[in-house]
Amino acid sequence: MMDILKYMESGIIEAYCLGQLSFAQMREVELISQRHPEVRAEITQTHAALHTSTTKTPELRARKEKIIHTLRQLRMEQDMTLYQLPLLTPYSDYRRWLTVVGTLKPTHHMEDMDLCILQQTPDVMQTLIWMKTAIAEDGHDPDSFQESFLVLEGECECDFDGEIVRLSAGGYVAIPPNTPHIIRNLYPERLLLGVMQRYRAAA
Repeated sequence: MMDILKYMESGIIEAYCLGQLSFAQMREVELISQRHPEVRAEITQTHAALHTSTTKTPELRARKEKIIHTLRQLRMEQDMTLYQLPLLTPYSDYRRWLTVVGTLKPTHHMEDMDLCILQQTPDVMQTLIWMKTAIAEDGHDPDSFQESFLVLEGECECDFDGEIVRLSAGGYVAIPPNTPHIIRNLYPERLLLGVMQRYRAAA
């Protein structure tokens, strides 16, 4: 059964209203909205926030700020450099990321995995990961960071405490908070390349 709340919080409604989805993805949102009134209401409210020049309610203001934040990240991605990286989102262009960070190489003595920190601030840490087999984390995060992963090259299987998600190049996953997880390279003869992000959203 689909988790409608998680679906609406994924950012897909904002992307739909901004015209960022493919035709097939837009059609999927429309079909889901026909079956779920709460999704239809979310689309209506997001459109209202986009087209209202002055937002009078805190809810509309917060919604508009989220949309503007998404637009800023999309614009940043167009002009990104190794020294100015945007946040990862479900709509990040992995080809653009690969163009910028793909020139970096693992160390010659790499065994199973190698890491390169791309940026680190009190609120954001982005790490480029080369992996032969797997990485595992216990999911305990006392600092309430949101963790996500974008695959740049290769294919992997993400195991979130028994829930399996398979990703290939361009695949993005938001890791459920405080959930043990394992990311496995499905083809260990080739390195899996991806970006891991830990982000603390503003309160």
